[in-house]
Amino acid sequence: KASAAISVRFSGYGARFKPAGSHLSKPIKQWFKLWNIPPWERERIALLFVDDRIVMVGGIVSADFSD
Repeated sequence: KASAAISVRFSGYGARFKPAGSHLSKPIKQWFKLWNIPPWERERIALLFVDDRIVMVGGIVSADFSD
């Protein structure tokens, strides 16, 4: 939508995220653990937010917009 607030952040690991193709929504911190991303690398991964909702992680994983 035209009035959406878009931001790129390198924090916000408590925000919930549901990757495309997944039926689970979890805090991004838990996804990073599942994806075996070391804690010292997580702060370098960009999170794209639209209206305070994560829609993309590091330009690789996108959100499931079905909910």
